[in-house]
Amino acid sequence: MEPTAHVRIRHSGRILARAAEVFGSREGAERWLQTPSPALDRHRPIDLLRTRRGRTLVETLLVRLDYGVYV
Repeated sequence: MEPTAHVRIRHSGRILARAAEVFGSREGAERWLQTPSPALDRHRPIDLLRTRRGRTLVETLLVRLDYGVYV
């Protein structure tokens, strides 16, 4: 079962905060979220935040980017 809207918003906020840490600013994070990513099969990270699986993929990618793992 997919979480309610407020839970999705909370998770998305957490992902935005994590992306801001990884990219050094909220603006950098927002730009990254809007840009198609080869590591996400050319999907924009923002589009994947609609589902639990998509959020997990985006969170995993952020961890990999933060630790310098080639993606």
